[in-house]
Amino acid sequence: MLRTTLLAIVLTLLSGCGESTAPAKDEAEPKTETTGNNRESVEAEEPGSPLVSEDVLAVPQFEPAPVQWFEEWERNNPDPPEKTTERENAETGRMFADSLKSNGNYAGAEKLYLEVLRTDPTYAFAAYQLACNYELWGKHDDAVRCFEQALELDFYDFPTALSDDELGKIRKRPEFPRQLRILLDRYRNEVTPGTPLAVRPESEMPEAGYPVMLLLHGKGDSHLAWVENAQRWADMGFLAVAVPGSVPSGDGRYSWMMETTTATHRELQAIVTSELLEPLIDHSRVFLLGFSLGAMHGMVLVMDYPEEYRGVVAISPGGLLVNRLVRPEFSDSISGRVMLVYGTQEVHGQLVSVTSVACRNAGWKFRARSHPGGHHFPDSWDEMVLKIPAFLLEE
Repeated sequence: MLRTTLLAIVLTLLSGCGESTAPAKDEAEPKTETTGNNRESVEAEEPGSPLVSEDVLAVPQFEPAPVQWFEEWERNNPDPPEKTTERENAETGRMFADSLKSNGNYAGAEKLYLEVLRTDPTYAFAAYQLACNYELWGKHDDAVRCFEQALELDFYDFPTALSDDELGKIRKRPEFPRQLRILLDRYRNEVTPGTPLAVRPESEMPEAGYPVMLLLHGKGDSHLAWVENAQRWADMGFLAVAVPGSVPSGDGRYSWMMETTTATHRELQAIVTSELLEPLIDHSRVFLLGFSLGAMHGMVLVMDYPEEYRGVVAISPGGLLVNRLVRPEFSDSISGRVMLVYGTQEVHGQLVSVTSVACRNAGWKFRARSHPGGHHFPDSWDEMVLKIPAFLLEE
């Protein structure tokens, strides 16, 4: 019975690693020239495609960008050019189509994707998503045609295409490794790492330094959408940082590596040891708050690096590292903190008991909070968040 329950948790969390606040896959980052000297490669093999795995294509990993104060960054970065009305309407339609596809309504999704492409014929990601929709629907020839259309429209989200199971049989085609190399070359030329944005409390700095809250967004989201959250934590006395995912994906959006937290840990350590923030930080009180894939990374990081991260607020964690949550292990060398927040329509409630036991055995404090609904922030978040600092900081 326990084995069946754990399997159900794994399968549900794996299927829930896409975001509700942003599409699980998105276009690539706005064009910025980069050099090849500031990145290393992390091997990313695709189990379902021998041709790809033999070539061992890799997702480029960038050196983390230096953290900046948000106010300074905002002064130096004027608002980006406004999107055309056609593109805004197309993006809205594409997100609705993505939802239909996720729910298995492939006919409805096809109709909406085609309408999106009539609205904006240059929208490469809509063509890519339509290819995935056709492949899931079993219409392989149509899927191939739309995937090639996306390539012709200069689609370049290599990390998504590299690991996207929705491409199905397209991944087995002999030309797919060559197409991936085209995407990889485009990706290397088009993307740049995001800038972590810090907000400092207005209150007087404690003698030991400010406690820190590092905010980890979900897959396909942007850290810019989390600056307001950072400001809220700064108002509560934390030096807060909105952290961009280590994998740029598109249109100012980012993700995290799916099967490892190595790049995330490196980025976070670059932030807290930076010349800008290090003198202001109480390194014994560095906390993580994440949503979905960001929450998954936060949970794994506090287990693997308890001396660096004192605790985590994990909102609806999901992703390929789910096995680490099914049998969590926390260090007994410190007294850490774990708060699990989840929707009542999610499977996460089944993780409460195993996480609670693991925390109790290690001497960690644990708290769980549920909210009506599914894979999203609680509607009551503005009230809930005000009570979290006391839990994190209590001795």
